[in-house]
Amino acid sequence: MNLTIRQLEILAAVGDAMSFTAAAEALGISQPAVSETIRRVEVELGMPVIDRTTRKMKLTPEGQHIIATAREAVRYLHHSLGTISDHLIGQRNRIAISALPSAVCSLLSDYLPLFLEAHPNVDVNIYDVAQGEALTMLNDGIVDAALLSRPEDMTGLEFHLVFQDALHAVCHRGHPLARMPKVTWHEFQDWPFIAISRSSSVRQLTDAGFLQAGISVDAAFEVRQIPSASALASAGLGITILPSMTLSMVSKDKLSMIPLVEPVITRQIGFVFRKERLQSPTMSKLIQFISDRASSELRTPDKKVALRLKR
Repeated sequence: MNLTIRQLEILAAVGDAMSFTAAAEALGISQPAVSETIRRVEVELGMPVIDRTTRKMKLTPEGQHIIATAREAVRYLHHSLGTISDHLIGQRNRIAISALPSAVCSLLSDYLPLFLEAHPNVDVNIYDVAQGEALTMLNDGIVDAALLSRPEDMTGLEFHLVFQDALHAVCHRGHPLARMPKVTWHEFQDWPFIAISRSSSVRQLTDAGFLQAGISVDAAFEVRQIPSASALASAGLGITILPSMTLSMVSKDKLSMIPLVEPVITRQIGFVFRKERLQSPTMSKLIQFISDRASSELRTPDKKVALRLKR
């Protein structure tokens, strides 16, 4: 198979518009040119892309796969060409980052203003999304880097560590556990537990902690969002487990956050990017800028937590 870039662009446009005429208008070419390109692609591939037995345009199963692949190839190509162009002119002033909401509320909100003050010509697009979506956006070429917990599957990825984020027990300030300097996982057997949903990276860490402690705890409540878990804990309905970095997302007036031990469970927070993609100078500067400041200020996460609780 030897398809040209233009053929890939036309395939992607047809898949997006589901119309030869609309695809032609989007590309600024004639409708017969689009039809002829699709015909030649089908000859090259030896299989139909369009189901011509129906009045309304419909893709064959093979066509759906081919067009999805073409769309991804075109998106990656445009991203790569843009990166090369930015390097040729010496500086890239547009960067996009997908990040965990907790990372946006702590690391980015703390350090991005300082970076932009030093680099006023930089435009930053931030997508605050869950771990899985952040990785999908990175793999699809929508963002330059993702700021999140180190993925389990690092195939094709590189990881730049920013800091270690430890899990803590979180409860109402009047709760008996709030007076303890440390809390073990076994304590959660004695109190209603507020769990985060299984789709969350926090839940994966929590399950790992209970497994290592050799216990099983049933959830009295299960919520999807970290602020919801903290709100239930603030209301005295139970205790939950959260990474220290998530404290920036919640109201701290009625909460205590106690180090969780036996075992200590941490998550590595950092920037993830694709190995095959060349990082722009601006993106590299931002990663180094945040890493340098976070490594010095967050070297002792428990002290950082204590400071935030007192504010």
